[in-house]
Amino acid sequence: MNVAFSSDNNYVKQLEISMISLFENNKDKNINVYVIDNGIEEKNKEKLNNIAKRYNNTIKYYNFNELTSGLETDKSFPISSFGRIFLPRIKEIDKIIYFDCDSIIADSIESLYNIDISSYYVAGVQDTVYNFYKELIGLDKEYRYINARNDGFKFKKNARR
Repeated sequence: MNVAFSSDNNYVKQLEISMISLFENNKDKNINVYVIDNGIEEKNKEKLNNIAKRYNNTIKYYNFNELTSGLETDKSFPISSFGRIFLPRIKEIDKIIYFDCDSIIADSIESLYNIDISSYYVAGVQDTVYNFYKELIGLDKEYRYINARNDGFKFKKNARR
């Protein structure tokens, strides 16, 4: 199973805890962790690597700036949060679950991972927000969006927003 996080050096402690909760609740699973790295120090990467090794899982880092080349933002939202939008640029994977680095995974993710989303570009947890915020990010107020103001909810292939 493939799982992604996006973090900078300020959220490494939260990422460590999230990874431990993921691994503890999925001990019988092989998990490949992809971290979108927005300036994680080497000493902290070593801590993350040791956590993954302790549970016989793998971790791979992708440089945020390289992965998000072409990204323009007004800096009004934490920049690391935008990394998830660019996960499709990682060509070696065809399916991945993204977790915020401050998530606690309290159970196996296998049933979540095995949901058939082949008819969709993306699936996510619908979040609630005021219409004002939707319009602020250029999303029509009639549309739903997922996790952290980045995209709409479950767009069917070839469907209009």
